Amino acid sequence: MYQLFRSLLLLLFLSIVAKQSAWAQHEADTWYFGDRTGFSFRGGAAQPLLDGQLRTGAACAVASDGATGQLLFYTNAEQVWNREHRLMPGGSGLQGSQLVTQGALIVPVPGSATKYYLFTLLQQSQPGPFSLVGGRCQLVCSLVDMQLGGGLGDLEATSKNVPLAQGLTQKLTAIRHTNGRDYWVVVHQWGSAAFLVYPITAQGVGTPRRQLIGPTHPAQLADTLQIRGTDGQLQASPDGRKLACAVSDGIQPFSVFDFDAAQGTLSAYANLGALRDGYGVSFSPDNTKLYVQNFSRAAQGTGYNVISQYDMSAGDPAAIAASGSSLIVDNPATNIRIQQGGSYYTLQNGPDGHLYGASWYRGGDVPAEDSGLQTFYVIAQPNARGFASAIRAERYEFAGRTAGPSMPNFMQHYFNNLAPALPIACDPATVALFPNPATGSFQVRLPGNCTQEYSLILYNSVGQQVLQANGITSDGKMSVDHLATGLYLATLKIGQQIVTKKLIIY
Repeated sequence: MYQLFRSLLLLLFLSIVAKQSAWAQHEADTWYFGDRTGFSFRGGAAQPLLDGQLRTGAACAVASDGATGQLLFYTNAEQVWNREHRLMPGGSGLQGSQLVTQGALIVPVPGSATKYYLFTLLQQSQPGPFSLVGGRCQLVCSLVDMQLGGGLGDLEATSKNVPLAQGLTQKLTAIRHTNGRDYWVVVHQWGSAAFLVYPITAQGVGTPRRQLIGPTHPAQLADTLQIRGTDGQLQASPDGRKLACAVSDGIQPFSVFDFDAAQGTLSAYANLGALRDGYGVSFSPDNTKLYVQNFSRAAQGTGYNVISQYDMSAGDPAAIAASGSSLIVDNPATNIRIQQGGSYYTLQNGPDGHLYGASWYRGGDVPAEDSGLQTFYVIAQPNARGFASAIRAERYEFAGRTAGPSMPNFMQHYFNNLAPALPIACDPATVALFPNPATGSFQVRLPGNCTQEYSLILYNSVGQQVLQANGITSDGKMSVDHLATGLYLATLKIGQQIVTKKLIIY
């Protein structure tokens, strides 16, 4: 009986440790993307960052400490910055291309607490008018050691820009081995139906297994627009059991495969149909839903899908394909208008359990001067079916910088079985005025889920009322170009609460 009691206690302890270990995954707490923009999730919800140095057309990857969430380094596939936002000593001259969809990926070296493989895709020149963004890629591997560079990390000179394979598309992802220690890096060959799957172990990067499965990715389309036959995301489900592959040409099918994370093999190819502009793709944290950017004409209602959801638990491939439906068409709860087309963007799970896409959405209440370059599609409940997934366009303040179109390329097991974070309560005390100091105009930034109407009165330094606005229902933009330079007080009434904020006008 005593031994049984000890065994039960041990099992309980191991269960608690396992849960704490799952909760302690902070590898994706910090994101950098676009034009020196980013997100921090260290406080829970996504908060804009403007301290990064990364500029990229697409490729980006970030590494943070899994236990503490401290930023380690980040890259645009051509350069590498340390946590102090300085180029690593060997951080220039990386053989990669920042215009490639998934041009960079960071994978920890198994058995090491300080070393990381940095995989990049280098664009290989192709003849034709679109040679800068289309054609074949080369897979290159470098090694980052965090013990170098005075503890801020650097690339090992003898392990930098090691070529692995040529003739690839713009797809690059990795899946954790079922042993919880090793990994599989997966790429797709150009003009072929072949995947290359590399084993990543403590012994290094192994010889890839070449697997012919699914459709042939075209080497070149009739209109010579090679990029549309090579780009689009390759994304694994968080549990590592599925692999989804999007191709944006509108001809090749949107493909889903089973993946054996113990053997590194693909099987059970499912054709979900050809999608127009099928580029960004992601599974939900609970692995039951699959999302894809899709500007094909919607089956239900009128207009275009914009973004579609598939139910992975629907049954056989035909049932999964039939479950595909637009999250925008006929959705009364979203603020996203139906569009015929839009910019390409990737989809990425966040550590808060939400799903993000730098959509460049230009509709709704997006300010004209923004042009959508700071607006994201945010799916607040990605584990839910249909409209219950709660998709909305959300604008983040990046001081006019362009965010996206790609999110950092992370391994998806970081997000396995995450539950969406609870909505932030409406706390008027945390309302913000931006920019502050202001020149010409300022905006009221409401916190959390504050959605009720509010009013604002602006007073000058001698208590005179100089501006009033009532019945504001969203983040308000106020013109102050007629006011003198100085200190002002803004009084806001939100619901039954009144808060006062200082505003400096230049």
